[in-house]
Amino acid sequence: MRTHVFLLAVLFALAACGRDDRRLQAEISEQEKRVVRARTVYLLEQGRMDALKDSLEINIRHNISLSLDSTTATSIENERVVLQGTIVEAAKRNLDSQEEFLALLKKRLQAHR
Repeated sequence: MRTHVFLLAVLFALAACGRDDRRLQAEISEQEKRVVRARTVYLLEQGRMDALKDSLEINIRHNISLSLDSTTATSIENERVVLQGTIVEAAKRNLDSQEEFLALLKKRLQAHR
């Protein structure tokens, strides 16, 4: 009788572990999607930064043609570059955080097995 109870307890424990593994694997799959999205956003924002830098002189000349003085026109465009740099940094931090969390989930799955 005791062996039956023991075997039943082992079966329940194995079933619970299987559910935990499936749950962790589902979390990992979702986190992998978040990493892809974060990487996409980072690359998009980095591309916008590059485009702003590449067109800096053109945009300054355009602002001057709209009757802004050269100091104001330059200041506006430089501030746009600074602002975009802040956005790129935030996107990079988000990507790094998402990747770190994914690594922790994978490590947790390995330890669980």
